[in-house]
Amino acid sequence: MTTATIASLLLILASEGFCQIHVKGFVGGGLLIRCRFKDQYNQHTKYFCKGDKSRCPSKRHGRSQDDRYKEFNDKEEGSYVVFIKQLSLSDAGNYGCAVDSTHLDIDTYIPVSITMKQDDCCKGPLTRTAAVGQRVNISCRYPKELSVNTKYFCKQGAVLTCSSPSEASLRYRWTFSEADDDDRLAFTVSISNVTGKDLGVYWCGVRTGGNTGSVALLTEVHLKDQDTEEHTGPLPPSSSSSEHAASYCNPASKSCDPASKTPPDKSTAQAKLWGLTQIRTRIHLIMKILIGLMQTLSMTHTQL
Repeated sequence: MTTATIASLLLILASEGFCQIHVKGFVGGGLLIRCRFKDQYNQHTKYFCKGDKSRCPSKRHGRSQDDRYKEFNDKEEGSYVVFIKQLSLSDAGNYGCAVDSTHLDIDTYIPVSITMKQDDCCKGPLTRTAAVGQRVNISCRYPKELSVNTKYFCKQGAVLTCSSPSEASLRYRWTFSEADDDDRLAFTVSISNVTGKDLGVYWCGVRTGGNTGSVALLTEVHLKDQDTEEHTGPLPPSSSSSEHAASYCNPASKSCDPASKTPPDKSTAQAKLWGLTQIRTRIHLIMKILIGLMQTLSMTHTQL
C-alpha cells in the first residue's frame, strides 16, 4: 500500500468521524466539540458520555447532569455538537460522542480526549459596550502554542455559531485583524454598524481537534448597549433607615411626599421595616408641622 493510499484512507476516516478526537481546553474557557456520524444516523438521538465506550451510556454527561454543558445538532454541518463552558483542570480525561442505539461500534461511537491547560490569555468573562449604529473592536488573546491555528469568533445563542476570518465578512458584519506584534498574540474582531441583535455573549476561539471543526473557546465576551449601561443606576438600597427613604419617592412627584413612596418588593421582614420607617417619617413631619404652628402662634401672641 502506497503512502498516498494510506493518507487518503486517513482522510476518509477523519471525515467520517471514525478517528479519536483530541481537543485542548483552557481553564476558565470553553470547548466546542464537533462529532460527525454517517448520514444514516442523522435522525438518531446522540449523547455525550464521560469515560471509555464501556461506560456509555450509563455515564451520560449532558446538561441534565451539569449545567455547563449544552448539546445541539448542527443541521447545516451535519454534526452533533457539544458546548462546554467554565472549564477546570478536572475536566481533562476521556469522553465519547455516541448514537443512542443498543450497540456501540465504530459507526456509533467516537472517542474524545480532552487535555486541559492553563494560560494567562484565557481570563474572563469580559464586558464591552457599544452604541447602536457605531463600530466596536474586541481584542482576543490566544496562547502561543495555538498561534498558527485558525482563529474563530463565536456568537452564543440557542446554538453557538462560529466564523473564521474567511467566513466572517460573508456571514456577518465582522472583520478580523491580526496584531502586528507577534509577541502580543492577539487578534481583533470589529463589528460595524452595531444593532440590538448584535448585543449578547461572544467567545474568542482557536481551532483544536484537527479538521473536526472543534474550537477551543478562550475568552467569554459580553457585548452590551452603551446607552443602557450609562443610564442604568444602582438598585435602590434595602436599608430601612429614614435617610434612605427618599430613594423610593415617586419620580413624578415634585416633592418627596411619603404618601407617594412605594415599598420595595422584598421579604416580609423588610416590608415591616419599611412600614416602620414610614410611621417614623410621618411622625417627624407632624412634629415639624406642630413646631411651625407653635412658632406662628407665639409670634402672633407677641404682636398682640
